Formats: sequence, structure tokens, C-alpha cells
Amino acid sequence: MKDRTEAALAWLRRSIEAGGGRGSAHSYSLLRGWAEPYPETTGYLLPTLLRHADRNGDESLRQLALDCLSWLCTQQLPSGAFPGGLAGTGGDAAAGAAC
Repeated sequence: MKDRTEAALAWLRRSIEAGGGRGSAHSYSLLRGWAEPYPETTGYLLPTLLRHADRNGDESLRQLALDCLSWLCTQQLPSGAFPGGLAGTGGDAAAGAAC
């Protein structure tokens, strides 16, 4: 089980690094590679990254999560919502929690 968990976390790390460490990529395509960061899925990943960092003393995952959180705060709209869609595409607002 540990090998699978580590492989999944490595994939998540790559999805974040592909977007310059800002947020997790929306998706991966064999033809196009990594998509732009996606605020919604980035937010979903934060508890997983932080939980794993706490359980295993992995400070690099904790820092990755904090970097993603910082990026999410730059994406938040004045209304408190987050833009829908991929980062930088100007998608419609989606409800979200305030930073």
C-alpha cells in the first residue's frame, strides 16, 4: 500500500510542478501534456498533502501545499468566489471559501 500511496503523491507533485508550483494541473494528455492549474482540484488536494506531510514528517509536501494555498489566494475574486475553469482562462466564478 505504501508504494501505491507514494506513487500517487509523486503524480500529484508532478501535476503541481508542471504548473510552476502554483496549483495542480487540471489534467494530463498523452498528446498535449499537462493542462493549466485548476483551482478546484488544487483545493481538494490540500488536505491530502497536509495529512500525508503530518503522518510522515514530509516537510516538502507541507511546503508544496502551502505554496498551492498561496496561489489559490491570488486566484480568489473580490466576492470570495474562485474563477471556474483553468487558471488564466477567465472562467465564470464558482463559489468558494475566503482566504
